[in-house]
Formats: sequence, structure tokens, C-alpha cells
Amino acid sequence: MSHFPSRAARQAPAVPDPHGGSDAVPSGRVESIARRAAEDMRRRWEGGDRPRAEGYFDQHPELLLRPECALDVLYEEVQLRQDHGEGGVWSDVCRRFPQWDRPLRSLRECHELIDTSPVPPDFPGVGQTVGGFRLVAELARGAHGRVFVATQSALADRPLVVKLTPRTGQEHLSLARLQHTSIVPLYSAHDDPERGLRVLCMPYFGGATLVGLSEALAGVPPEHRTGRHLIDALDRLAAPVATVAPPVTTPRHFLRRLNFAQTVCWIAAVCAEALHYAHERGVLHLDVKPSNILIAADGQPMLLDFHLARAPIRPDEVAPECLGGTFAYMAPEHRRGVEAVGTGRPVPVAVDGRADVYGLGSVVYEALGGTVPVRAPAPPLYHMNTQVSVGLSDVIAKSLAPDPNQRYADAAAFAADLRRHLADLPLVGVANRSPRERWRKWRRRRAAGIRLGVVVALGALAVGGPALGYAAHVSASRERAERAVLEGVAQSKERGHHDEAVATLRGGLALAEELPIGADLKRRLREALVEAERAQTAARHESLLRDLRAQVERLRGLYGAKLPPNDPSRALLESCRVIWENRLSIRAHLGAGRHPELDTDLLDLAVLWTGLRADLAADPAADRRDALRVLDEAEALCGPSPVLAYERQCVRRVLGAGADAGFEVPRPHTAWEEYALGRSLLRAGEPARAAEYLGRAVALQPAACWPNYYFGVAALRLGRFEEATAALSVCIGSAPDLAAAYYNRAQSFAARERSESAIRDYTHALQLAPGLADAWINRGVLHFRSNRPAAAIADFERALELGTRRADAHYDLALVYLAGNDRAAARSHLRSALADDPNHTDSAELLKTLAADR
Repeated sequence: MSHFPSRAARQAPAVPDPHGGSDAVPSGRVESIARRAAEDMRRRWEGGDRPRAEGYFDQHPELLLRPECALDVLYEEVQLRQDHGEGGVWSDVCRRFPQWDRPLRSLRECHELIDTSPVPPDFPGVGQTVGGFRLVAELARGAHGRVFVATQSALADRPLVVKLTPRTGQEHLSLARLQHTSIVPLYSAHDDPERGLRVLCMPYFGGATLVGLSEALAGVPPEHRTGRHLIDALDRLAAPVATVAPPVTTPRHFLRRLNFAQTVCWIAAVCAEALHYAHERGVLHLDVKPSNILIAADGQPMLLDFHLARAPIRPDEVAPECLGGTFAYMAPEHRRGVEAVGTGRPVPVAVDGRADVYGLGSVVYEALGGTVPVRAPAPPLYHMNTQVSVGLSDVIAKSLAPDPNQRYADAAAFAADLRRHLADLPLVGVANRSPRERWRKWRRRRAAGIRLGVVVALGALAVGGPALGYAAHVSASRERAERAVLEGVAQSKERGHHDEAVATLRGGLALAEELPIGADLKRRLREALVEAERAQTAARHESLLRDLRAQVERLRGLYGAKLPPNDPSRALLESCRVIWENRLSIRAHLGAGRHPELDTDLLDLAVLWTGLRADLAADPAADRRDALRVLDEAEALCGPSPVLAYERQCVRRVLGAGADAGFEVPRPHTAWEEYALGRSLLRAGEPARAAEYLGRAVALQPAACWPNYYFGVAALRLGRFEEATAALSVCIGSAPDLAAAYYNRAQSFAARERSESAIRDYTHALQLAPGLADAWINRGVLHFRSNRPAAAIADFERALELGTRRADAHYDLALVYLAGNDRAAARSHLRSALADDPNHTDSAELLKTLAADR
């Protein structure tokens, strides 16, 4: 009686108790070592070194005791070598590590399912469709890519920009890290293996690049241009597809009132702030030039094309694999770096954010001076364009200093001086060396005060002291209003405190409105307030989107679980109801066009919420009728979906309300539809069909968390344990705090008789979700089988404390005590098991056997 009977029927894949978790505990030491080893390997390959996994195993032999961790390091080597064009990599790795032949073969099969051998890129033309996007017009082409305006039929033919490149490079990874109003964001990225292309999808903002605008303005000398000229040129460059007219508060209306030097100065300040944002996140652009600066239809400047982006380079690092840029706009140290890489030598000097400052300075110089400053020192800009003041000329000269130590320390400092110039304030990074310019700036800042002073001085001759007191009051009010402009802009743009910025600017505007004169100050306050309010609205919308996404992510982790009938479960479902009732305003505020994943999140909310709430329904039939209503509302909101059609059919079948006996699951068109249908089929008890859909979803999104998670669960239910382990490992890599992934991978390890690996994964799951009773019981079983009865008893008693699966826990304790020849304790636990569940047949049979043995 010392062996456990088969428990397969009692260990269905599960998800953690949604309310039993606690703060996440960091992953174990070996997992951390493996993660750091993979990161170090990737970094060294990027730097030109070619380390192999053995070097890391020699440094950390404990990796060899954890094959799943060692495989993480090996897989990183495989990917890096293949990315750099090596052949026969898998055969080489299998030869070097024959002890892991089976898991390596499984990993290779999974890898080859989601990857194919490189093929030469086959670029489509206008009128063709690629990745669900119909190409409408070609915007640009280069040596390694094409950019098109496209429409997406699945979303009412909304216009998008699609960039097609070979399946190399890391532009999509760089863009994925950057979410800034002045950086064109990435909607999605996927590979088209048949064409050998990577398809990058981005929003379509209309407009034109600076190089296109410069060509359109070629007939007007730079010193005679105005902001109105630029906006008129923007309008003449007609959009290839229809777009909505920009609202009246957009930058284009502000730009129309500026001269050309001010216009370029403002565009550069916005771009410098975007560059600083990227630099703070470890991303250098390294190809700042006119063709990579878009002026959107509403006048907003935006940075494009991060295909050469990379992390900063320290001096004397091992030469990176490649380093590029456009020579005319390269900083001197950037050029030296490119030359060094070309000869395989270490880069001799640092290449950091100051190289992008130089590139942006070159763009400004060309726009205002008509030529690129290839040779240093370039002639002062104020000699070449009468619109350019000495101060602005000095600011640009500082950005173009050949020695990076003589440039602005970072892009934020460059942006600050450009904005100070626009605001007629003293410059910080360069000397304010022109007395005439200082006087002009002071006069413009205090134009109202000067005029008022003349009036007051004349009036004082008549009315005396009170007028002088009023003048002092007006002067103080104006000073506070001036400070409000600077502080409000800093709060919004530099610190991201948009609510504070709006309050500051509104206060400053209220002060300015009381002044008898000061139109320029009021104009600047209103413009700053409009921009801060727009940033405030955008930040609130992003926060709303994050909250929605967090709620949907939580539901995705619970789908298929039975919610306990407690207050936290009811609160969860109530929050879903509130979000759903506000779906129209959420969608209106956020805009599906700006957030293409929004509709997917709302659809998932409808499907997951209606599926989970049935567990707690007081009237199941009424709840299912209401579920049909929610699914119909989802279709009205987001359009027809095969996922909604299948879910609706399932609900009707349960209700017996007109289900179609010949219903076939509609063909999915996207990775999400493949995944969601597979998830629904899995919940409906059809793991084999589910695995087909989920496998295709994984092929489309190989690193995605949830397709891999549910494919792993389906494979586990089908007894395909190696596939389950591989898929769940990918899921854990994407979501290392997902307890359910560790729990299910533990079951796959246990089924493959890898008990210690299973125990480690159950431990991870319990660190993340201590309320997961199944994990306590299953780990206790493995402890007992490994001859650790004390650990097994502790786990089973913990499961008893949680109050779920009590009969199983009592039965397992009975087996442990029986193995220790404590029959009295065994009988006591068996009786307790039957008291908790009179139908617990294992306990009844074992108690009967013990009674017969007396």
C-alpha cells in the first residue's frame, strides 16, 4: 500500500485560484543564471564576438543540472547563429550535446514549425495584397525595403502604412519599446516566409517628409519662406488615400503664424524631445535626416525609420556586426565607428545620443541654410539666412561641434534651448552674445509692459502714485504668467505631469487675461495649454487602454477555470460588466484606428466574461440568454467574427434555442481568431481540434504568451507531453509571472517522469499563487514518490487549510501514513475524506481494504 494509484483522472490542467495569489517571488537562481547567460550571449554577438553555450556551462555548471535552463541558453545560440547566416546549426548542437537529443529534437520541430529557411525577398507591387493589407500607393523605396500606403479590409479598409523589409534587422523590436507622440508607432509585425519579407504595420498620418517638403519649396529661398509656405506645401502633396481633415487645434494653425526659422526650430525641438525619449530607453536612431522626419497632415513632426537603431556603443568595444547611417548627416565619431566596423576593428570612440543631436543639427542647418554642413566648421547660419538670429545660429553650431564633448550633453538640452529661443528667453547652452538680440527678446517678452509703462508714466503725471502701484501689479502678474508658460511646458513635456501642466497654464492664462495688453503672451499660453490638454487627453486614454488590457489579460489567465463563489470573483465579474457597459465611450475616446488591438481586447472581454460568469449564475438559463445579448452587442461594435459565431452557437446549443446541427466553425483570418477559437474548443472539451487552431496561432505568433499557453494545455490533454513542455516554456519566457504556465508545465514534466523538474515548477507556481490547492497536492504526490514523506505531509496539510479538494488531500495523507505503517492515522484521514465527499471512491475502497486486513 506504499504506492500511489494512478492520478491522471484527477489532474486536469488547471489555472490558479484567481484570488489566492500573493506578490511574485523572483525566479530561482538557476533560471536567473540562464536568463543572464542568454542576454550576455546576445549582447556579445551584437558586439561581434561569437560565444558558444559551453563557455557559459563551464562558468555555471549548475545549468547542466537543469536541462530546461541549459536548453534556453542553447536555443539562444541556435537563433543567433541562424540569424547570422550559419547552416547546419541544429545538427552541430545535437552532436555536441547528445544527452539532450530528444528535447533538442522536440525544440527543433517546434522551431521549424514557426520558421523557414531564408528566401530572397519578393516585394509585391501596388494593387497586390500582403498579410491582409492591400497596397494602394508606394510612398518610398530603398535598397532594403519598400513603404506603401495600404488598406486593411478586415477593419473597414482603414488606411495604414505598411513597410516591407527582408526578415532581418531589429527595427520592429526597437519600435516596440517606443511609445511617444512624435515617434511613428508600430501596430504589428509579422513575417511572410513565402515572400521572405517582414511586414511592419504602422498608422497612416498623411503628410510628407521634410525632404518632400523641401523639394516642394525649392522655388522659394529659405530666407523668404514662412510657416504658411510649409503648410501649403503639405496640402499640395495630396494624400494617396482619403483622410479626415485635421481638427482646428492642430499644430498646422500655429505654424502658419511663424516665420520659417521659427517653424524649423519648433520641428527640431519636437524631434529632439522624441530622440531624448528614445535615448532614455537605450535606443539611438543613427539615421536622422530629412527623409526620416514626417510632418503629419495635422502638422505634428514625427520620427521615422528605426532600421539602423541600436544601443549606444562604448569606446573600444568589440566591433558590432554592422553600423550604418547616411554619411552627410553622420557625426564625426559615427563616421569613425562605421569605418572601424568596416575593417573589423573596435569602435575607437563612444557613439551615443550626441550623434543623433549632430544629425538633427545637420537637418536644421540644411533646412535654413540650403546645404548640408559636411565640413567643419560650417559657415554661421545667420550669414546664410537673415531669418536666423545669432543665438539660434550658435545653438545649431553647438549641435554640430566636431567634438561630441562640445555639443549639447543630450537631446533634451538641445530641445530646451530651441524652445527657449522660440519663447524669447535667454539661452542656456550658448552665450547670449548679441546685445541687439537680447534687447529684441526682452522687448518681445515685455512688449505689453513697455507700452503700459509709457501709458502709466504719462498717466502718473496726472494721477500720481496709484497708477505706479497698478503698474507694479501688472508687471508682477505678467512675470507670473511668463513663468507659467515655462513651468507648464516643462511639467507636460519633460516630466509628463499633464494634469499639473494644464492647471499651471490655465492659471497663467487667467493672469494674462487680466492684463490690459499682452496679446503675444496670451497667444503663447493658449497654444501651450492646447498642447498640454492634448497630451493630458492622450495620457488619460492610454491609461484607460492599459486598465482595459490588464483586465482582459487577467480574464485570459482564468478562462477554463471554475470561479469560486466568493466576493473577489463577484467583484471581478462586476468590473467586467462596468467596462462592457462603457464600451462605446471607451472605443470613441480611444479610437480603434489609433489602437488596432482595442477591438481584439473588447471581443476577448465579451467572450471571456460571458464564459466565466456562468459558473456563478443564480439562473443559468437567464444568464446564457444575456450572454447571447452581449455577443450580439460585440458583433454590432466590432463587426462579424468567427469567434463570436462559434461562441453564440455554443450558447444556443446549451439553451436548445435554434442551434444549427450542421454548423461548422468559420474560417479564421487572424492569429487572434485562430487562438481564440482554439481556446474555445479547448474549453468545450475538444483538445484535438483546439490543437489545430492553436498550432496555427503559434506559427503566426511564435513568441506570444497565450497561444503557446493554450497550445501547451491542449498538448498536455492529448498526451503530447514534449510539445506541451516546449510551448509552455515559450509562454513562461513571455510571461514569467504566470503561475498557470508553471503548473501545467509541471504536469508535463511529471508525465515524462522528470519529477525534480516538476517539483521546481510546482514550487514556482506556488510562489506566484499560494492558493493553488492542486499544486500543493500534486507536489506532495511527487515528494512522496521521491521518498520525502515529511515534505509530502506538509504539502497535503497546506492543501487542507485552503479548503478545496479536501477529500483528495485526506486520501493522500492516508497513503503517506499507511506507507509509514501508521494505520490509525491513515483510517482517520480516510474517514475525513469520506466526510468531505461521500462519493470519494478511492477513499472508500482503501478504507474497506484496511478493515478487511484487521
